[in-house]
Amino acid sequence: RSHELVKTMHRLDGVLRDLGAELNGQSTAESDPGGVLMLSDEKKRALREAINAREQELMASYRQVAVAFADLHDTPGRM
Repeated sequence: RSHELVKTMHRLDGVLRDLGAELNGQSTAESDPGGVLMLSDEKKRALREAINAREQELMASYRQVAVAFADLHDTPGRM
């Protein structure tokens, strides 16, 4: 279920949201609201690498939270 954790990361983590917006060609600068950026292939690759690195950095924490939540949910006292 790591794909669900990755989707959650992108929804909750501001850094991943900003990187994703930049990769999709949307400006995140306040001075250019709604602007569209043209990115080179090198810049796109660098952004994808930054996104992957951030996902790996957050994966352990998100997995621990998911396991703790599932453990709390599945206890006999809760069911």
